[in-house]
Amino acid sequence: MPEGLKGELFKVHVVDLKRVEDEKILRVFDILAGLGCYLYLMKAETREFERWS
Repeated sequence: MPEGLKGELFKVHVVDLKRVEDEKILRVFDILAGLGCYLYLMKAETREFERWS
């Protein structure tokens, strides 16, 4: 395999890995954002509940 081609394949592989990592990080942020919203809503609802009881 020519050196240039090997370098190109390696570069593509690294870019792919980086993209996969980025997607994982984004997924984690999505989950955290979802949890944050959920907890905030729960808190808001309990506060609402306390006010009415």
